[in-house]
Amino acid sequence: MLALAHKPHFPVAIVGLGNPGKKYEPTRHNIGFRVIDKLLHDTPETANRKPVNRWSAEAVETEFGWLLKPMTFMNASGESVADMAEQTGIAPERILVIVDDIHLPLGRMRLRFGGSCGGHNGLASVEQQLASNNYPRLKLGIGAAGENELIDHVLGAFDAEEECVVKEVVEQAASAVRLWINTPEPAILQEINGWIAPTLAETMAAQAQKAADERENKTSGTDPEEKEAGAEP
Repeated sequence: MLALAHKPHFPVAIVGLGNPGKKYEPTRHNIGFRVIDKLLHDTPETANRKPVNRWSAEAVETEFGWLLKPMTFMNASGESVADMAEQTGIAPERILVIVDDIHLPLGRMRLRFGGSCGGHNGLASVEQQLASNNYPRLKLGIGAAGENELIDHVLGAFDAEEECVVKEVVEQAASAVRLWINTPEPAILQEINGWIAPTLAETMAAQAQKAADERENKTSGTDPEEKEAGAEP
């Protein structure tokens, strides 16, 4: 549940970026939409409420402000965000944008309170339309794209194995949003940015153990496969 320790001093807006339409729902680019859907589902006052069409977005008003999914397509997301900011008076520093990031591995996230768009067209649009880069953004890793494969990567769907991690990420991202609403201070950065999806952590641990075993075998001059093949009963 989206329980608040206190009501924010000012209304806030939580904006998930993505592309509208069924065919884009499972894509990596739409992970921001999935976090908004999770927040809607987990918030008692909005669980059964249908979003309204406002500011060229699917919008739901909550006790803390607004949940928003721009329907302008990713590269024009800023138009919706700017319209919302102008009509509600919510300042950029109180607008948290949730977005995919190819510079982070799947299973990691980063909260930043401002900065450049990092080459992300959705963030570039938000920055241009708000005339400011002083807005927080929660970046969710989707893994790097291969050379000349960026479009196919971000508009491609997660595979079954990745979906296990995505579910963990969406759950944790929703928790990170709740934390930001209650405590929008730099002190929360370590807690949010230090998180690793459990499935990813298990994989990393297994890879580290394998590397350690290989180093040990190399040092001892023993090849496990050769040793097994030459073993006698």
